[in-house]
Amino acid sequence: MKNIELLSQISLISVNLDTFDKKMNNILSLIGEYSNVSRTYIFINNKDNTRTTNEYEWCNKGIIPVIRLYQNRELSEVPSLLKLLTTEGKIFSTNIEELPNDLSQIFIAENIKSLLIYPLYIDNKLVGLIGYDECTINRKWTKDEINILKTISGIISNLYKNYYALNKIEDDRQYFENFFNTITDYIFIEDMQGKILHANKAAIYNLVYSINELYNMNIMKLHPQDTDTFYTIFNQIYSNNLKSYQMNLIGKNNITIPVETRVWKGKWNSKDCIFQISKDLTKEQEALQKFTKIFKNNPALMALCNSDDHKFVDVNTSFVEKLGYSYEEIIGKNAKELNLFPNQNKHTKTTNKLYNSGNINKIEQEVRCKNGDILHGLFSGEVIESEGKQYSLTVMIDITEQKKMEKQLKEISIRDSLTNIYNRRYIFELLESYIEKYKNESFNFSIAILDIDFFKDINDKYGHVIGDYVLIEFTKTVNQKLSNNQTLGRYGGEEFIILSSNENKETTAIQINQILQKMNKTSFNIKNNNIKFTFSAGISDSIHLEKNDISIDKIINISDERLYIAKRTGRNKVVYFDN
Repeated sequence: MKNIELLSQISLISVNLDTFDKKMNNILSLIGEYSNVSRTYIFINNKDNTRTTNEYEWCNKGIIPVIRLYQNRELSEVPSLLKLLTTEGKIFSTNIEELPNDLSQIFIAENIKSLLIYPLYIDNKLVGLIGYDECTINRKWTKDEINILKTISGIISNLYKNYYALNKIEDDRQYFENFFNTITDYIFIEDMQGKILHANKAAIYNLVYSINELYNMNIMKLHPQDTDTFYTIFNQIYSNNLKSYQMNLIGKNNITIPVETRVWKGKWNSKDCIFQISKDLTKEQEALQKFTKIFKNNPALMALCNSDDHKFVDVNTSFVEKLGYSYEEIIGKNAKELNLFPNQNKHTKTTNKLYNSGNINKIEQEVRCKNGDILHGLFSGEVIESEGKQYSLTVMIDITEQKKMEKQLKEISIRDSLTNIYNRRYIFELLESYIEKYKNESFNFSIAILDIDFFKDINDKYGHVIGDYVLIEFTKTVNQKLSNNQTLGRYGGEEFIILSSNENKETTAIQINQILQKMNKTSFNIKNNNIKFTFSAGISDSIHLEKNDISIDKIINISDERLYIAKRTGRNKVVYFDN
């Protein structure tokens, strides 16, 4: 009967309106006095059961409290504690020295002679323990004492479970209230007839209504600009056929706020209701107006495309004017359908890069106009999102004129100013590329160096102006006889060089001899002067040089040496072998 009376008193304590701390302290005091032990206590573990804390303690007269010593203690220091609680279901001892060493050392240090401990469980998870310490005698625990503490451990476990649940409910409620009142969107909760049951601070503040004014209002009154339309919308919401809509909210004094509203059904105070959250689109609309103005009037070509089929949604005035299409011809079609890009593979790679990385920057591509003209463009772009859909916004800067100028400047830089054939610098760059090709693949080439015979005598007899014309006529004559795989350049003064790809010296020699024969039969009329002249040539090729030993200097030197052989042996001849 005494045990039943104790449990009844504990039950009364657990249901009264005291704080949780007071309940725990009262229960420990009650069972401590009932059992006449030295100390009762409750330890609670952290979430991962690595640390434990003495949360509550009752001490009998003359017993020193130890609660401060056991705050956030490592459970790894006493591995036997968890092991015994989980395998044996309790720890009890009449003589502390009989316990495992890691436990007995701690308890002896606290002058504990006997103890009785039960685990606390919540949903089958060990969360802590409740226990008795006896510091005065080696106490023999009776069967009643063991059983009553086991029962109390269950009660304490349930009290903790309810306490944690209530705390979570309170935390959730606080979280909801904070979210509800700090979010900048406008939130309304309405009954199934549209009467506003609740609204957040943003809605109250921005619509300039008082709380009572809003709470007694039908949501339709916030959309007076088109009541009939909203009535239809509300019916669609009621029948689950509509999840969002766009319609201005009208506040007090006709304050107009453009919003996008999402709606869903739910429960409020256990009754059916409609939740409505309206996003203020004022800034978005202002930004959209600025964007539209910039978009339409930008001198660069701008386009907006769908992410799925890449079809044009919008293009600006420059896009239409530059490419020669009408707006209607472009919208609803993609670049492939319009055949805008001569290099479609490159365009596809650029598009994939844009969507994979989210942006591209200054990628050069050619664009075909409606009339077939080709523009050179420098493309940049971003992937943007609007109303849950992805789009690509691309900007093309027209660099066609710049490319033409670059080409012209490049041509000027690689051409001889007098004869307009390639200069020495370009020829050497081309020769370097031939050598690399020869080293890495099956590729042969030859070099012929040509020198006009007795050119100094021409200058001395006719003057340098006539000499320049001789050089020009010479290059014209040679160029007429060259094939597509041959390149003529001015080596210096009256010396010229011919690079022939995929040809050996023998083939090149036949061709140069043909040119020489023509020169022998030709008399050039220059400024009323009939002038005849010939040339000498030396030819080498890559075949007879090792790939790991070939260089510009070596192959040029071979041609030079053969040119000088031609000069020494009478001129007006082609030499392609060593004497």
